[in-house]
Amino acid sequence: MSEALTKPSSAISLPDDFKERVFKAIAVQRPAATAYIREIRRRKPDATPAEVMKIIEQQYIATTTSASAAAGATATIPVVGIPVAIGH
Repeated sequence: MSEALTKPSSAISLPDDFKERVFKAIAVQRPAATAYIREIRRRKPDATPAEVMKIIEQQYIATTTSASAAAGATATIPVVGIPVAIGH
């Protein structure tokens, strides 16, 4: 078999500390995530883990949809909307 077929044509080079960066990012978000799960459990103590995940998913979809709609709405206003939409 030719070498071109066995090796990927382009390899992604990751920094040496990539794994540590990922773990640090997770560690930073962990307190907020656990607090949110505790809040859901407080509001719905009888919820199953699947129901808790469904609530989290619904909130995530609502948040990302709202943020996307807001960015799209501000981008429709020339001059002002574009910098706001890209976060400047």
